[in-house]
Amino acid sequence: MERAGAKTSSCILIVEDHDDSRAMLAEHFKFVGYRVVTANDGNGAVAVALASHPDAVVLDLMLPNLDGIEVASLLRSYVPTRSVPIVIWTARGNATDLQRARDLRCEVLFKPCTPQEVADVLWTMLRGARPAHV
Repeated sequence: MERAGAKTSSCILIVEDHDDSRAMLAEHFKFVGYRVVTANDGNGAVAVALASHPDAVVLDLMLPNLDGIEVASLLRSYVPTRSVPIVIWTARGNATDLQRARDLRCEVLFKPCTPQEVADVLWTMLRGARPAHV
């Protein structure tokens, strides 16, 4: 059940410290036709991104080691990940965090949201468009 326009060669990095949420998102993205790599903390996210060169990133805001904003900032500073779409998803975020995420060209989704909602936003971003809800 591959989404129209999804490429099985596209790689999505999912960064989430909550094991069940990370597994749920990973399974959904695999189901709709993407390759998936994962990390459970900020340092791991940067290492996995530099090793795998993902086409897009789903990034939790509240992570151990480096928070999602710090990870996004680092990813924007490296050539292989400079322009990849990044969705930061969070259960909470203050106005400063949200503005910093937007300044880094990240979309922000608030939990709870379904894996399909996350996939829809990333799919739109991978096509080079801005999601309609933003």
